[in-house]
Amino acid sequence: MVPSRPKKILRLRKGSRHVVALLLADGTVPAAPFWSEAQAASAYGLAFSQWSSLPTEVFAEIHLDTIPPEISIFARSTRRGRVEGAILWTKDGIFPKILGSVADAIIAAGIFVATGQTGITTASKQLCRGVIPAHFNSDEARDKIAFCLDRSSL
Repeated sequence: MVPSRPKKILRLRKGSRHVVALLLADGTVPAAPFWSEAQAASAYGLAFSQWSSLPTEVFAEIHLDTIPPEISIFARSTRRGRVEGAILWTKDGIFPKILGSVADAIIAAGIFVATGQTGITTASKQLCRGVIPAHFNSDEARDKIAFCLDRSSL
């Protein structure tokens, strides 16, 4: 099977350093980042003429005291501060989808178990007894992740 072609370059910036991830044509993000655009291009066998035409999105690291140090969250935001996407990176690799918000990334980090696992899919749309459903900021997180919040914790 031929791997999907890159659609966008995702530059994950942490201070003055960065690594490169790719958004593939099928909408997934490979788990392993690259040190440079050249390394990513050679891994996918792209000619320079093809590589230079790919758009680049820059995601900056979000610093939160509430997340453990082995988890990194990167966000792409507008000049007005509106987040347009978030990327989750744990010790197991990069989460396979771009999430809609930092909140969705935090939720996904709580249940991210291993590379390739995108979350726990709901068996039904029924509400949990005695709890309320969690609110998600993107359809992607809502469709891929299921959990409930206890009313007493609100």
